[in-house]
Amino acid sequence: MSIKEQVVIFLHTIGHNVRFRVAAGRFHRSVETIHRYFRVVLKGVFCLYKHVVRLPDNETHPDIRNNRRFYPYFKDCIGAIDGTHIRASVPIEIQGRFRGRKDGTTQNVLAAITFDLKFCYVLAGWEGSAHDSRVLDDALHRSNGLKIPEGKYYLGDAGYGNRTGILSPYRKVRYHLQEFSDHPPENARELFNLRHSSLRTTIERGFGVLKKRFRVLGAEPFWSFETQVEVVLACCVLHNHIMGVDPDDPIMGDTTSEAHPTHVQYLNKKIEFYDKMAIVVGKDVATGSYAYSWGDETSHNPPVELDGESDSTVKEKNTDSSSSHSKGRSHRKRSREAKEESNYSELATQLKEIAIAFKNQGPVNTNELYEAVMSTEGFAEEMLASAFDYMDSRREGW
Repeated sequence: MSIKEQVVIFLHTIGHNVRFRVAAGRFHRSVETIHRYFRVVLKGVFCLYKHVVRLPDNETHPDIRNNRRFYPYFKDCIGAIDGTHIRASVPIEIQGRFRGRKDGTTQNVLAAITFDLKFCYVLAGWEGSAHDSRVLDDALHRSNGLKIPEGKYYLGDAGYGNRTGILSPYRKVRYHLQEFSDHPPENARELFNLRHSSLRTTIERGFGVLKKRFRVLGAEPFWSFETQVEVVLACCVLHNHIMGVDPDDPIMGDTTSEAHPTHVQYLNKKIEFYDKMAIVVGKDVATGSYAYSWGDETSHNPPVELDGESDSTVKEKNTDSSSSHSKGRSHRKRSREAKEESNYSELATQLKEIAIAFKNQGPVNTNELYEAVMSTEGFAEEMLASAFDYMDSRREGW
C-alpha cells in the first residue's frame, strides 16, 4: 500500500468517524490492513508535533497591536487557554472518574492556542470529572509541560483564577459576549471583562474548528483509551498543519460561535449539594493517570488504581500513618503487577490455542488470523493488536 493511500485512509477515518470495517469495504482492503496502517500513520502524525507545534514568540500579535481595543492593555498576551470535553470509552470499573457535568464519559483536554488559531500545547487524557484548574496544575508541573515565557500570559476563564502566566476575568461581573449585546459595559471592570472575553473566544473557536474538522472527536470512540488520547493529540497536530498551509480553509468561516453555546448557562455556577455528591463518588476522584501530551517521556497508560488512591491524595494524609500507606501502595503495586502477569499468561494460553488451530489447517490466512485474535474476549484492543503483530511476524515458522 502506498503512503498516500495510508494517509487517505487515516484522514477519512478520523475526519468522518468511519469504522475500520466500513473503511475496509470502501478502500477494498481487509480490516486487518486498515487497522495496521491506521496505527502506522497515527504514530507518524504523533511524531510530527516537533515540526508543526510551536510556542508563541515574545512579540505582540498583530491582532492585538493593530486594535486600539486591546493595545496596549493586552500587549503581553500570547494566547488563550481552556479545557474541552471529548467523548471517552473506558472500562466500567473506572467510568465514575470520567463522568462530569457532560453526558456520558469524557476526557478533559487542556489546550493553549495562539491568536493564529494554532495549538501550542495540549494535554489530553484527564478524567472528565477533573476540574480545569487541576488539569492546568498538572500541565505546569510536568517536565515537558506548558511553558509560559516570563512576563507573558494566557487568557483563561474564571475557573483558573489569576496566577503567574494566567489572566482571568473579574468574578461576579458580566463576562460573556451575549451579556453585553443589549447592555454596554457600565464600569471599568465590565469593560475589561468584555475585551477579555472578546480575545479569549479564540480558544472556543479553535475547539469548534477542531471538532468540526475531525468528526471522530464528537462521537463515541471504539479504540482503547490510550489510542483515544493519541487521536486527540494527532488531530491537533493535523489542525496546525492545515492552518499553516491553508489558513483560509472554508471551515473557518463556518465556525464563528463558541464550541459549546449550550453550556454557557452552567459556567461559573455553583453546584448544589456538591459536598454530599463528593462523599457518594469519593472513590472515583480523577487521578490523571492517563494524561499525556507531546514529548512526554513516561508511558501515558499506566495502570489506574481503582480504589481512588493516588500519590497526591496519599501525601495529603497524616504523616503519622505514612509507613502504613507506603506499605499499602507497595501492596497495590504488587497486586497490579500480579494481575498484569496473570492477564498476559491467560492471553498467551489462548493465542497458543489459536496458533495450533491455524497451523493444523495448513497455510495461514492473515485476515482470518486477525479476526480470530481480535475477537478474543477479555483483553484490551491494543494488547490484542500487539499480539497479532507478533504472531503475524512469526507465522512463517509455524
